[in-house]
Amino acid sequence: MRRIFSDKRTAIVCGGTGQATGACPQSVGLGFWTNAIDSGQTSPGDAALDIMAGALNNTASQGLLDAQLVNNRLAATSFFTGQAGVYNATGGYAGQSAAASARAMLSTVGSSTDRATWQAAASASAASLLPRHCSVGRPA
Repeated sequence: MRRIFSDKRTAIVCGGTGQATGACPQSVGLGFWTNAIDSGQTSPGDAALDIMAGALNNTASQGLLDAQLVNNRLAATSFFTGQAGVYNATGGYAGQSAAASARAMLSTVGSSTDRATWQAAASASAASLLPRHCSVGRPA
């Protein structure tokens, strides 16, 4: 999801909810979170955590899908981190390129993505962090 926003706070809120739920909040939610950040009631980081917590606790049908998406992405992130360690590639996880690789991998994980699919994507993403002279499949 890539959109151009008119101000930084909208980009922060939509970016945070986009990572957590895959979508920018509706106008009421957007107004609530941007006002909370502007007024100092919360920080952008705390807003992102609160949005994710809300997604995990919402029992409406869309909330259940959002919770599954968050849980799948958390599991994929954890698996990715573990794979980076297995491949001894943690030193390669630095800079914009590595972050873009992880974001690209996470963007393939949805609420209905099965474990085997995201594990394969996370493994490939972690292996891509290896220096060119190392061979994939040789864990440390």
